[in-house]
Amino acid sequence: MKIILTATAVILIFVSSIFAQTELTGMGKIFPKDESSKDLSFTEFYIQLKNAVDNNHMNFILDIVSPEIQLNQNEPDQNNIEGFKKKYDLKDSANEFWISAGKLLKLGAYYAPNQDSSAFMMPALYYFDEYNKLFGEEYYFKFENSDNLGNAVTDNVKVYKESNESSEILGTLNYEVVKVKNFDYDKFVPWFKIELKDGSIGYVKNEDLYLSIFDYYMVLKKVNGEWSLVAFEKTGV
Repeated sequence: MKIILTATAVILIFVSSIFAQTELTGMGKIFPKDESSKDLSFTEFYIQLKNAVDNNHMNFILDIVSPEIQLNQNEPDQNNIEGFKKKYDLKDSANEFWISAGKLLKLGAYYAPNQDSSAFMMPALYYFDEYNKLFGEEYYFKFENSDNLGNAVTDNVKVYKESNESSEILGTLNYEVVKVKNFDYDKFVPWFKIELKDGSIGYVKNEDLYLSIFDYYMVLKKVNGEWSLVAFEKTGV
């Protein structure tokens, strides 16, 4: 019996070592901050929204899109629900909206009440302050235009050797900030090529990495007693 137990223990240790992933080091950590509980009606809606995005519930999203949703400050004629439908094909589960909204919902909601209504912004605005704490004021001007920074949106983001899920997994990121080497503001990039603190290179799926200042943000506001998606837009400098 003792021999059997020992053999079992060895097997378990071996199996655990296979599935255990090395935690990789970036340039610092930025953890999510969630203020969604500050409005109880939003807390319930927030759960429904996460479920809708996780399961690509197109009708739920279209029902909450504001008729005057802000999509691009530079193209005001597109800021409406028809512009939203034209820009985002929600029938496609791999569409940029689903991927970007999914990671935004992992990053917490910033409570932004005003005189006439409650509103929440995702990600929380504090992210910009946290980047400045790590790298100094206006840190983004210190990096080359071809680079950007991004942070892992969970504590277990897989880093692959190549840009496909069949590739070797090098390890995981725990809310780490890394350099993004293939940044393109005007083009959706399914996989980000990243650089770790030691200079090594790997690949992370777009849905797992939030670009520090060039990614999407969204704003949800209570309009006539109902929560509405009033902005879904890329930011930048």
